[in-house]
Amino acid sequence: MKVGFLIIVAIIAGGAFAQTPPTGQKGPMQTKGAPGQVSDAALKKLEAAYTTAKASYAKKPKDSKVTKSFVDAAYAVGMGRMYSNLPPRQKYSGALDAFREVLKINPKHKGAKDSYEMIANIYKQMGRPVPGEK
Repeated sequence: MKVGFLIIVAIIAGGAFAQTPPTGQKGPMQTKGAPGQVSDAALKKLEAAYTTAKASYAKKPKDSKVTKSFVDAAYAVGMGRMYSNLPPRQKYSGALDAFREVLKINPKHKGAKDSYEMIANIYKQMGRPVPGEK
């Protein structure tokens, strides 16, 4: 019984993580590899933009343009990590961290909320703790 359940969870998890990123994403999301996969070079650019936006946000947290830029960059890097070539333990925990940052600033951000919940639910269905949750 447990083996059958684990197989079903593995199939669901594999299918959920194999989804392609939402269309209309800003930044270099597509690669020459598998559809919906983010190349190492593209992820590096997203990470650099995120780092720059985070530093600007730390200096001017009340500036709405700076805040929006940071939220957009954090969401983009979360999606980039989620669909990257990184090992699963790195990409999904990294994506969750980025989505948490977005949701801390904008709890109603649909993309971050949906992506966070999808990853967290898969961890829970597998009986594993969600990385970063206590």
